[in-house]
Amino acid sequence: MKRTVLSPFFLLLVLLPLPASAEKRLTLLLAPGLRAQDIAALAALRSSVPMGACGWMVCRAAGRTPKTLRADRRDYTASLLLTLGAGARLLAPAPRSPVWCEPVRLPDGAFTLPAPLMAQISRLNRSLGYPALPGLLGDTLRQAGWHVQVISDAVGGREAAEALLMAAGRTGRAGSGHLHCTLSAPLLPYGKQADTTRMVRLASAPAAAPTAAVLTFWQLQRAQQYSALCLPAAAAQHRKAALHALNCLWSGLLQNMKQGDLLCLLSPGPSIHSPSLNVLAPLLVMGEGAGMLSSPSTRRQGLVVNTDFLPSICSALHIAQPAGLIGRAEETSGPGRSAAEWSARYRKLLAVSRQQNVLGGLPTLQLLLALGGGIAFWLNKKALAAAAGGALAALPAGMLLLPLPAGGSMPAACVLLACWEAAFALLAGRLALAGKACKLVNGLFLLFCVPLVLDMAGGAHLAVRSWLGPSVMEAARFYGIGNEWMGALFGALVSIIPLAHASRAGKSIWAAWALFAVACAAWPGGGAKVGAIPTGVFTLGCAWFVWQHEKLRVRDLAGMTAAAAAFLALFAAADRLGGSKKESQLGRAFAHQAGGSLAEIALRKLAMGFHLLLHSPWCLVMTACGVFLLFLPGRTPGREWAGVQAGMAAGVLACLLFNDAGVAAAALLLAAGLSMRLCICADFNLGQTAAAERS
Repeated sequence: MKRTVLSPFFLLLVLLPLPASAEKRLTLLLAPGLRAQDIAALAALRSSVPMGACGWMVCRAAGRTPKTLRADRRDYTASLLLTLGAGARLLAPAPRSPVWCEPVRLPDGAFTLPAPLMAQISRLNRSLGYPALPGLLGDTLRQAGWHVQVISDAVGGREAAEALLMAAGRTGRAGSGHLHCTLSAPLLPYGKQADTTRMVRLASAPAAAPTAAVLTFWQLQRAQQYSALCLPAAAAQHRKAALHALNCLWSGLLQNMKQGDLLCLLSPGPSIHSPSLNVLAPLLVMGEGAGMLSSPSTRRQGLVVNTDFLPSICSALHIAQPAGLIGRAEETSGPGRSAAEWSARYRKLLAVSRQQNVLGGLPTLQLLLALGGGIAFWLNKKALAAAAGGALAALPAGMLLLPLPAGGSMPAACVLLACWEAAFALLAGRLALAGKACKLVNGLFLLFCVPLVLDMAGGAHLAVRSWLGPSVMEAARFYGIGNEWMGALFGALVSIIPLAHASRAGKSIWAAWALFAVACAAWPGGGAKVGAIPTGVFTLGCAWFVWQHEKLRVRDLAGMTAAAAAFLALFAAADRLGGSKKESQLGRAFAHQAGGSLAEIALRKLAMGFHLLLHSPWCLVMTACGVFLLFLPGRTPGREWAGVQAGMAAGVLACLLFNDAGVAAAALLLAAGLSMRLCICADFNLGQTAAAERS
């Protein structure tokens, strides 16, 4: 009787499905050494791209010293793996360090990293200057009730230990794992190949709890490292075998993927055989929609940062995100893309970065122009001095406008810029003979200022792609304007004061345009340059008050300080009201969510600025321009030029105090002032000579 009554309930329990949370699975496939051209070579990957979200990940770790970098000046794979699991840039010991050894297997089947390795990791990251906690990904998943397992085809203790870095918690514990899933292959590097069948079976095994499987596929990187030790034909065969194994692994994971699962393919960093400038690695996410990946950290379609990876995992799995992360969750936009479009996006990013790396600022050229112009003026070669001034004034406008016709071609970019500089240098020299070189420089500054300010008002899309724009490969900032554009903009605005001095309407227009420029440069949706607020207010304010009153009063300084504070408060409030997804660095800094408190951020920026002041080539440009501005002989207009000099002096101090790379901004600001000074003096001297000859 009892059996008859209870049997329906047992039948009901059998028929009921398991809770959705117990079936959910996260699979992360790490393929060190994966390149852009491999996307087309992997059939399974090529066919799955239109159904997933794809993009390119900027891969940078914390260390920028030779001891923490590879020979090609890029980060070690171990540091990048540690960064992916922490949501902040971290450091790991170099591969040849003796602390790398086989992980310790615990009685419960879990693995833990060796104690000497954990001690070394802690020591390396203790003094980074910002909150950095290794192991956040593993700890966060385990605290949310997820089971974490590590699967790898490691050969040797170092590869096995590196396979645990991303999933290990703060103590080094990394859940269950199978670290040596390999088969014997005498003809392949180290006599091993990945056992992809076993790796797929382990990653897809049923589990009673939500499971996160971190698979590390080392065979591709081993083939690349071994290529220097064998003939090219053998190296190509090794790489072909590795790509075939990766294709089988990805295909098997796709076939076992269920609705609600999340599957990610990524490389922790660029291949050792990729171009030396490249720090981009492919990223493909299945299960989160189709399209191009982007993030609030970059605001550029198809581009994310490796510090965005941990917040993205938390967002996709609906897990509480740890506090203080620098990165932000990735977003998917647009329709699904093909593998060809994914690769084309990479080529475009790389081409723009090459141009920015070669033509970005050209401090050596600016130094030569400054020295040449100053020396020519001292030697009474006024036309040559004016030509140097015209070339200096034309450079910012060319770097802003010429990338559009140049496209992604490096030869075309170099030819266009050379012709641009030569044309305006010759024109300035000829016009100086008639006393009109100053008008040319004023026109060049207007040609630069007006498009840049209007572009910032529309989101700074032109500035981002310019040769002085934020470089993708430098990973300093990815949207808005940088210190270089800020210095060039305020230098040009101060330098056109003699043009605006002629009429009362000109003064009013200059003042209104200066305020609008500061607002656009600092606006979170435009220039997004926090340092532009105090820099612009004090630079343009000092120039204005000296221009109008011939002196700087205490109440003027108090008013500028109050205006800068009001601007900061206004933009910070507007940034916060826009929501966390649209916050710039300003809003996150006020919320203590971007690498520490405001005081800590300010101290880091000052330390970086002091370092660059002693090591940057822009320091030489700044010094040369400043010396010639102070001691260049020749007559200049009265009160308006006093305003220019006051703005230049205040601008240099503000650039250095309120910006992390202020030396570049100060150099470009002074270069604008020197170009105007050279042409004014040349116009006056040569104009007088020409008038005397005519009479």
